[in-house]
Amino acid sequence: MKRMKKVIVWFMTAMMIVGAFSFIPMYTYAQQVSLTLKIKCADGMTDIPDNYCVEYRVTNAEGTDQGKGDVLKGSKDGAQVTKSVSIQDADYIKITVQAAGKDIYYNGNKDNSWEQGKVIAVSDPSQEYSFQLQDPQNQGDPGSEPGSNPNQQEAVNLTVNWTGEFGDISVGGSHIDTSQGTSGSQIFSELECDGDNINIRADAPFTMIFSSLKVNNEEKLTANAEYYEFSIPKTTTSISIASTVTGTDKHTIVWAYDNEFGADAFVEHGTVEVISGATNHGERHYVAQKDSIVTIKLIPSYGYQVVGAKINGNVDLNAGDSCNVFSFIMPDTNVHFKGIFTPTDDIVSNSSAAVSGASFSGNAVAATGGTAKMTVATAAPSDTARVTEEIDTTKSVQAVDITMDQLFYKNTADSTWTQNKTLLDSAAQVRLTVNQAANGYAVLRDHNGQVEEIDSNYDASTQTITFSSTKYSTYTLVPLKTSKNTYVEEENKSESPSSTSITSGESDDDLKDREEEEIIRDIRPISVDKTAVTDMVEKSVPSRAYNMSAYKTVKGFVTGINKISKNAVKGTVSIYTDKPICFSKYILESIKKNNITLVYYFMHEGHLYRITIPAGADITKLLESNGFAGPLYVGKQLGTSTLIK
Repeated sequence: MKRMKKVIVWFMTAMMIVGAFSFIPMYTYAQQVSLTLKIKCADGMTDIPDNYCVEYRVTNAEGTDQGKGDVLKGSKDGAQVTKSVSIQDADYIKITVQAAGKDIYYNGNKDNSWEQGKVIAVSDPSQEYSFQLQDPQNQGDPGSEPGSNPNQQEAVNLTVNWTGEFGDISVGGSHIDTSQGTSGSQIFSELECDGDNINIRADAPFTMIFSSLKVNNEEKLTANAEYYEFSIPKTTTSISIASTVTGTDKHTIVWAYDNEFGADAFVEHGTVEVISGATNHGERHYVAQKDSIVTIKLIPSYGYQVVGAKINGNVDLNAGDSCNVFSFIMPDTNVHFKGIFTPTDDIVSNSSAAVSGASFSGNAVAATGGTAKMTVATAAPSDTARVTEEIDTTKSVQAVDITMDQLFYKNTADSTWTQNKTLLDSAAQVRLTVNQAANGYAVLRDHNGQVEEIDSNYDASTQTITFSSTKYSTYTLVPLKTSKNTYVEEENKSESPSSTSITSGESDDDLKDREEEEIIRDIRPISVDKTAVTDMVEKSVPSRAYNMSAYKTVKGFVTGINKISKNAVKGTVSIYTDKPICFSKYILESIKKNNITLVYYFMHEGHLYRITIPAGADITKLLESNGFAGPLYVGKQLGTSTLIK
């Protein structure tokens, strides 16, 4: 556990080094707060970006955005920009810094004194948040001259002797491995020095506290503490540190999306977020006080639900008022999650006399998880004047009202959080089996009073109408004297891997060895990279999507995916290419390894498509017999293909 804590700390520090596009959030607790935001570029910085800014958003205690906030944009000449803001009735203030490929410093430190996601109390009305950008190749603090960094490595001759239990001892930026026993000695010949002093910090073992901490046999504590910090002159040659620890009524909350913590803490087909009542001590690693109320979010993947949610196999979780929010009273023991999410089917509820059967692509409705429900009911037909084909007046014009909902279980199917979806991010395909036979059908969609005919297919042999839509309200089914099929289903679209693949017929092993042939390119979002971006792409592809069109080999493509995965927003990465990329096992494994949901936009035969590969997708089902798979094939297997018109 001690080693894992060090790894987590190292990882969080490494994440502060921003890549092509950096987002570094910080949360502050406040009820009524006044604060000052500052942003500037370091002196002498080259290639000043025109899109760097500080943004704050106001959220409630559960992390839900309240829609307030503002943006402080940096100056085009890099000069400091300052803004004071006063925010009332806020539970949290989320501050985000955005910079294109630059290192970000907070209050002068690149290895920031805060960690990503750390909650910082704001009690001083004069609190300032100062951010500075610097070219990544520069060393030292921003704006400083070479050699002026106060925390630089210097030659020393220091022996540290320690006895007792410690979680960590940090000496001038170096760490002593205290996990091998309860005593030891270590000699340092080079350490970071803060002026004429060496800074030292001793941390108690995880979930324990110091009841005594002596330095050179002198007691330093007046009360129990989790850690103790002090400084010594850099001329000191020897010190001793001794501790006595005691247990606390704090316990750990852990889970993993693999076997990192063992089978009993393995969460599949969903994600866990701790909202309140526990302190973050690293990725998926929290600590909570016994008897405190811990609030979490359990977010299932699409096609899964929370059924009989429990911790440690026997403690029930209580569903809250907000979607996916549960709570429990922290027991006097460590907590782990396992087997929370259970597969569930989408639901169709049909009460219409015009339709005998219905089905739909639920992933478009419940793309962010849970289960989709389509309700079909009888409705009044719209005006059919917009139908240009000859209407069969011997048949009845009928209409249905279609409602799409996203459902999340509150432990059981008997009680759900329901989110109505009148507008979808991607089109859902609908199939209706009508009771009235005809030679053909036209479909009119009436959404918020706007009536329009949409593309549709009618199979007379099965009396099935097929169409897709992003808007859901009333659909008028107009019988025609002749057939009219204008909707082309995505699974019937053809693709040619040989003409669009980046693999050139070579194996993954061959391409892994060709890294030198692929330049590690600067990947930029669509919003700033107009290469091969058409008007259709600019209008329909999110501006945050990364343009991957320049990559020509599998190795380079995977390198790009690995790079931008670090900037995933809520675990999702969007990319675009001007031609479809044929996926290989190596590409799919890399996507899965990064634990991201990949939303892929691509042009094919003059059309723009989108497919989604959910995090954790079973890649063995996505490959064809030749070991590769075109994106339309992948989307067909996952049910996530969309033709964007």
